[in-house]
Amino acid sequence: MEKKKKIIIVGIAALLLFSFAARGLGMRSAVGLGRHGLSHRASVLMGTRDTFTATKDFEPVGIIFAESVAGRRDGWGMTHEALIREAAGMGADAIINVSINPTSGVFSKTWTGSALAIKYQN
Repeated sequence: MEKKKKIIIVGIAALLLFSFAARGLGMRSAVGLGRHGLSHRASVLMGTRDTFTATKDFEPVGIIFAESVAGRRDGWGMTHEALIREAAGMGADAIINVSINPTSGVFSKTWTGSALAIKYQN
C-alpha cells in the first residue's frame, strides 16, 4: 500500500512539473490562446475606442501584414503595434479584421499578423 501511494505522488509531481515546464517554454494550445483573446481578434485599433466600425462608413485602404519575433507574452502586442504603424503609414484611420498568431519558436516565437486598413468617410 505504501509503495502504491509513493507511485501516485511521484506521478502527480511529474505531471505538475511537466505542465509548468511546458507552459514556461510557450507550449500552448489554440484553445488556450483563444481563451485569453490572443488569436483572431477583430477590432478597431486606431481612432476612438468607443466608436464601432459598423456605425461609420469607411473605405478600404489595403491589406497589411506584419511580423515580429518576441517572447511568448509580448509578441501579440508587438505585432499589433507594427500593424498600426503600417496602416498609419498608408494614411488609414483604423484597422479591422485583425489576425495575429504565433508561428514558430520555443523561447521566442515569430508572430505574424494581417489586417485590413480602412479610412473613415466624412
